[in-house]
Amino acid sequence: MNNILVKSIDGSFSIHLYDFGYIVDSEYIHFVLELITPIFNVSTVANMNIREFIQFRDNLDLMLNKQSKKFYLGPLGEFWSIEFLMNNNREVVVKGSISDTYIPQSCLTFFNTINMESLIKVLLDIEDILKDLDKEK
Repeated sequence: MNNILVKSIDGSFSIHLYDFGYIVDSEYIHFVLELITPIFNVSTVANMNIREFIQFRDNLDLMLNKQSKKFYLGPLGEFWSIEFLMNNNREVVVKGSISDTYIPQSCLTFFNTINMESLIKVLLDIEDILKDLDKEK
């Protein structure tokens, strides 16, 4: 499947991560990150240490099991970050920023709400991607 899609409740906002693969001779993975909001669309190639990706999975699992209300995804060296914050209505506020790699001072921010139950599929997708990456290595 090699694909993670996070969508807002009304469908106007999405974060799409796809085309995962290992960077040769390293512990880093690469993927395409697309951010679609009502105001702007961004697509970029991103890198992340595999341990950061596994931590993302673990943090998401903690949130789904109501053991954590907040976690942050901001890979070291990248120009983007995403924060997930569970509110009392079993919804998750997703907010973050993405900067231009050539002009880091220019920064787009985003904020939206997603349904908690939709994150169950995201967790399953992460597990599938980790299995595929394990086969690739």
